[in-house]
Amino acid sequence: MKRGLLGMGLAGALCALACPQAQAMNEIGRFENFSGAGGFTSAAVDAAGGFAYFGSSVAFFDPVSNSSFSVLTQFSLSAPSAGGNFFRVPGLADPGAMVTDSAGFLYLASSAAPAAVGKVPSNFMSFSSATLAAGQNAIGSGVIDSAHGFAYFGTLTQPGQVIKIRLSDLVEVSSITLSSGADNLASAVIDTVGGFAYFGSSDTPGLVTRVQLSNFTETGRVTFKAGEGPALSAVIDIRNGFAYFGTGDSPGKVIQIGLTNFKETAALALNTGLNQLTSAVIDPQKSYAYFGTNTSPGKIVQVGLAGGSPFQNGVLSLAAGEDFLRSAVIDTVNEYAYFGTLSYPAGVIAQIDLIPSIPQITVQPEDQTVSEGQSANFSLTAVGRSLAYQWLRNGAVITGADAANYTLPNVSLADSGSVFSCTVSNSAGSVTSQSALLSVRPAVRVFPNPWRADRPDGSVITFDNLAPGSTVKIFTLSAHWVKTIPAAGASTTWDLTNDAGEKVASGYYFYWVSVPNDAQDVQGKLAIIR
Repeated sequence: MKRGLLGMGLAGALCALACPQAQAMNEIGRFENFSGAGGFTSAAVDAAGGFAYFGSSVAFFDPVSNSSFSVLTQFSLSAPSAGGNFFRVPGLADPGAMVTDSAGFLYLASSAAPAAVGKVPSNFMSFSSATLAAGQNAIGSGVIDSAHGFAYFGTLTQPGQVIKIRLSDLVEVSSITLSSGADNLASAVIDTVGGFAYFGSSDTPGLVTRVQLSNFTETGRVTFKAGEGPALSAVIDIRNGFAYFGTGDSPGKVIQIGLTNFKETAALALNTGLNQLTSAVIDPQKSYAYFGTNTSPGKIVQVGLAGGSPFQNGVLSLAAGEDFLRSAVIDTVNEYAYFGTLSYPAGVIAQIDLIPSIPQITVQPEDQTVSEGQSANFSLTAVGRSLAYQWLRNGAVITGADAANYTLPNVSLADSGSVFSCTVSNSAGSVTSQSALLSVRPAVRVFPNPWRADRPDGSVITFDNLAPGSTVKIFTLSAHWVKTIPAAGASTTWDLTNDAGEKVASGYYFYWVSVPNDAQDVQGKLAIIR
């Protein structure tokens, strides 16, 4: 059930013709951590592996190992309704930042003093960790550069520090203490193409510090304008060259930073009640960002990014008890966002339906050439959510053909020349595939069968209506090979001898007609009576 209203401000109205169509949001599910585990303050997504992770802010103590541990929730993006799995991460309490690499490993950094970093695979069958140096306390943000093998974590200290961790062994390679005023690094984004990481500070007014990755140095900062508070959340749109920082103001603001000129290029003040933007995700393909508020109940603000400046496009209010949205991930493949709450005694993960985009066909149906009496198989591959399929023959609907593949059995020569296509649809729209042509060859004829020595049928058995490049193989019924006959054209003959030139005895034989690309594959029995 929809729990919010779609609202469009002046900027949205001006953008109505140039921007993507507004999309409503719905909360369609929720997952709760076990009681006492507390709220979710960090999250990460492994899109390639198909998992999302949320970290609890409550630290537990294990008297056996005499160490603290945190609780992580992992759930499958392909089947989120199945619920999450809970895992202990020993020796690392209250993860303040989490990132994942391209190999499916999860990296956590704690908010302890000093902080620790940990590494776990998606199956949680192993765990490694390392404690950072004294003074490197309370990790509050992090980004990852999988291609070069490093993660970068920002501290909640004054001044803030950025710590460079090698992914392979969790060794701290280097660290930067930022210049005065860049305190409490609560948010971060990375541009691996341009070679920079951007860390948002909890100062007022907020500021963003840029770190060059190649030489790991601080290369500048942007201080927000008066009245623009701390940078508590962030997303990046590399394709269009902007980063967006959500502020801790009441109501919150979205600050747009140009990546090329490294300046504040726009600011969006949200409506009353949309306070403290403490989490954010982005769908750059559709030009939308989603910011979660630190309110009770939590609210999700849909911000349009097309048209040059951000604009408020919609608001979804969550249910009672879904409070203080402190973490979030997005699944752009299945088109859901997940927001983690700071609710107690059990954190809640709210599943948000972003409304599906129009389906895309990634593999088109192909032309088929088959022999008379065989089956013709057509298929396609499409991406999108809640897909429906309808196959067409020569533009007319085929009743019951409503899957991603369609089989026409026992084709006849009359079917040759027909074209087949498929329309794929969901609530956002539909798309029709390319047409695939069906070509039908006459069935392979084998004669005379049976061959009899007392009949004037000649001295050979003829195989007719063969596809180009066909090969005829003869076997005994006990699967012993007798002879291979390559066909020079549409017809070939067997002189009833084996490959050594010896006449074969009376009896039953097995023949197999094939071509290299499997355009024709015919099998049958022969009878020889001498």
